[in-house]
Amino acid sequence: MTILESEIQRISAAVEQATGFGLEDIRARNRRLPVVRARIILCYEIYKRGASAREIGQAIHRDRGSIGYLINRYQAEYDTSPIFREMAIKVKDILNEA
Repeated sequence: MTILESEIQRISAAVEQATGFGLEDIRARNRRLPVVRARIILCYEIYKRGASAREIGQAIHRDRGSIGYLINRYQAEYDTSPIFREMAIKVKDILNEA
């Protein structure tokens, strides 16, 4: 397992703990808002740690354009959705504990 793979596993575990959606749910072709929110948080947290959109896309079975869109949506969701903000903060707290 590469460093990136282990980091993705660590972040996806935090996202699952905070949102209830694991890596397989996030990889699925599901456009329900709760799953999309979990996907946005996962992509953003991985990107913050230096992974490229291509690498993230390979990990969650999406193209790099979709990953760029998800990463760019993070701030808008954070600013406008209290539910999203609460999940994002919970993920950050879980990751900071580890």
